[in-house]
Amino acid sequence: MEKIKMLGAMMRLARFKGAAKKKTTDAEYELIRAKAFKTLEKRFE
Repeated sequence: MEKIKMLGAMMRLARFKGAAKKKTTDAEYELIRAKAFKTLEKRFE
């Protein structure tokens, strides 16, 4: 069950592109996603 929740959260984050006032590059978004995935993996292990 926890694995399903983690995968669901990861899928939502993969589509995350918040409304930022400054210009954020795709590379920066990729770094943010990678950091978030690592945090989620640690939390659900």
